[in-house]
This record gives sequence, structure tokens and C-alpha cells, in this order.
Amino acid sequence: YNDVTITPKPITISGVEVDDRIYDGGTSSSVYFGNVDWDSIGRVSGDNLDFDTDAFTGVFEDKDVSLSGSTVQDKTVNLTSHFTGDDEANYDITVQATTEAKIFPRPLGFNAEKTYDGTTTVNNSNVTTGGLAEIDGFADSGLVSGESLVFSVTASDDNVLTANKY
Repeated sequence: YNDVTITPKPITISGVEVDDRIYDGGTSSSVYFGNVDWDSIGRVSGDNLDFDTDAFTGVFEDKDVSLSGSTVQDKTVNLTSHFTGDDEANYDITVQATTEAKIFPRPLGFNAEKTYDGTTTVNNSNVTTGGLAEIDGFADSGLVSGESLVFSVTASDDNVLTANKY
């Protein structure tokens, strides 16, 4: 009589990546598996084990842009791993818990009108129409829905006839 125990093969997942993104008030990111090499990780050739791509998620630690001076910095993105396949139970999987990516500042346009008042200041309180806006032809621009921003702009002069003075 022989007693044999087969234990799951340990493998460690690495190479999962996420997209950088433009600020939109959210924290989710698209997850990519193209740099994961199942052969080098140790999956046995022919085994049915893969990522459950519908359930695998990447979530930034918060929604904000991280700056050092004027340089956008990488942020931690937490990964939630799910796998699929008939052979999943044959593996003791150490998941990749995090990766890094950037959230870039959202571009804002400015288009405003005010009534002449002898000053060069344009701000939230004296604009008659317009203000912060999307940039034509750039989908990921303008204020995010539900957010506001206080602004103040100083014109180059207070004359009505001077064009493009901001």
C-alpha cells in the first residue's frame, strides 16, 4: 500500500499592467495581461488556467493626480485577481497585488465674457457667460460632472477692444 500526496504547484503572477488615465473623478483602470508569461511563471504546458478577465480589476488608491513639482507621479493601483480553468486547483497562486500608473491632470479651456468694469480681473463672480470649459476636439477635457473650480484670471489690459488678452 502506497500513500502519495500531490500538492498544488506554487506560482507567482507578475507582469499585470494597467493604463494611465486622465482625471475624471474615478479610480478604476483597464487591466492588461500581455506581459504575463505563463511559461516562465510555471504553468504546466497544456493546463487550463487563465485570468478571469471579466472579474480582474485595477483600482487606483484614490482619484487624485499625484504631482511632484510639475511632474506627474506614479500611483499605486490595487489589483483584484480572479482565475478560471479546470486546472486552477492544481496551483497555489501568489497574486500580483499592485502595480503603478499615472492619473494625468484634466485639461481645462477658458472662454468667458464679462461686462466692462475698468478692471483686469475675471473670476467666478464677474463672468456674465462662459468660464471654465471643454477644449474643442478633446473629449477628456473640461470640468468633471458635479465638480466646480474657483478661478481668477488677470487680463493684460482692461480695454474692451483688446483681443486674446488672457
